[in-house]
Amino acid sequence: MRVYNFLGKLLSEITEENYDQTLSKYRLWMGIGAAHGWISANQLLRDIHASMRPDRLDPSSGGLVHSTTHLLLRFIADIGLDPNLSVYSFGIRDQLFDESLRRFFEDNLEESCDTGSLYTNANFLAHLVNLGYLNLEDVRDHLLQSLLPQPTVYVHQLNSLFILLKIAGATFAAYVNPSVISRCFEAFMSANDTGMVKFALVEVREPILTMKESYEY
Repeated sequence: MRVYNFLGKLLSEITEENYDQTLSKYRLWMGIGAAHGWISANQLLRDIHASMRPDRLDPSSGGLVHSTTHLLLRFIADIGLDPNLSVYSFGIRDQLFDESLRRFFEDNLEESCDTGSLYTNANFLAHLVNLGYLNLEDVRDHLLQSLLPQPTVYVHQLNSLFILLKIAGATFAAYVNPSVISRCFEAFMSANDTGMVKFALVEVREPILTMKESYEY
């Protein structure tokens, strides 16, 4: 197996339990490949894309919560701290942010889409929100609002809304107008009443960072 294929497979199997071991192996073989000319400039970006696998959506969450997207963000940051490998992570985070936002808004406009990819991407964006990596304008004015009925709401839009609030609800509550949060819950209640979807109560967790320090006006 060539080094660049091995790296992609290694990262695609990352978990909470094997994170440190995966990072160590990736650094080792990335360094070997870079030293001997086997690694292209977009190796890490390609591996990150391949690792955002819809089959990691947890069935116990109704196939909505992804188990590893947060680890990929951590992985990018750790590779960026390696003096020999940081060149491969340069600019990746911004590129992924731009791609994820564009795909999110485009997919949620459609009546039908690849929901596995959409929900994986929604998980990724929710973790970006918690980490303070997205523009304040998108967090405050765009993400949730784009999923509210206008005038039709689709099941995948409600599921995307659920994912964002499940993972980053506390952060959104700190920045979004309270009336928007109320409309989100009204949309859930209406969908439950019509049998469109079935949601449990949305659980939120505290932001990972102090968001006032992370977002800039």
